[in-house]
Amino acid sequence: MKTFRLIGTGLMAVLLCFAFTACDGDDEEDAPNDPPQETEKKLVKMTQFIKGYYGDYYNTFYFEYDSQEKLSQYRYFSTTPWGEKTDIKDFLHSENAIMSTNKNGDYIKYNLFNDKINIIQREESIYSDVYHLKYDASGYLSNITEGRSTDYITEFNFTWSGNKLIKYQTESGMEEHKYTYNSKTCKGFNPIFFFHGMNIEDCLLLLAHPELAGFKSNQLPSSINREWNNKITGTWTFNYELYPDGYLKKCIATLEGFDGEGGYGDYFEYTFTWE
Repeated sequence: MKTFRLIGTGLMAVLLCFAFTACDGDDEEDAPNDPPQETEKKLVKMTQFIKGYYGDYYNTFYFEYDSQEKLSQYRYFSTTPWGEKTDIKDFLHSENAIMSTNKNGDYIKYNLFNDKINIIQREESIYSDVYHLKYDASGYLSNITEGRSTDYITEFNFTWSGNKLIKYQTESGMEEHKYTYNSKTCKGFNPIFFFHGMNIEDCLLLLAHPELAGFKSNQLPSSINREWNNKITGTWTFNYELYPDGYLKKCIATLEGFDGEGGYGDYFEYTFTWE
């Protein structure tokens, strides 16, 4: 699994619907039932359009779930200036691990501890890697260490304020990404909270189940500043559109650079389908 890259960022448990009936001791008439609690919708499709200097990219992700409402398969279709790509991964869930496999026999294993991923192992014919994840006292992701040996280790640290990610940085502190917010939130969760700006490639499990990596949040950041040695080298700004029921429908992310080298610009557009 490749390191985090700038590409283009709480709990998805299913709420049990219930109702109860109370009896009046005087007239023994049934009291009205409480309304059932609403079951949170699942992300079933995400599209990503990227406009960059080298041409346009179109990516589509489909998510399917089993009877336990756990991700069972995702399908990925991509069109780039250099061609097309497809990928299908199946997921097998057990008590302490989740296995992701594709038709080539490559796999990703997610080890679980206290319902959170603590180790991610990726094995392919020509590539392998391992990630170790740690969490703060509130259950949010605080650290990721990447690397199979002490010869090559990369660390990423995360700072939260409630369910708002404030900053993530490399272990040296030289590269930082700082988040700003207004009062905007969505129902359910924000799928790109982990995906945009902090993507573990091929880790699409976390788009469907961000709670497994302590990254579930309904916050909608307004901007992200990327800094290198305390100098801003790029700023993402975000605009959102919600469905009538409050779930996130669309997000447009625009990147502007201030690196003194003429700048750079990228345009990302996401759409989301929930069921």
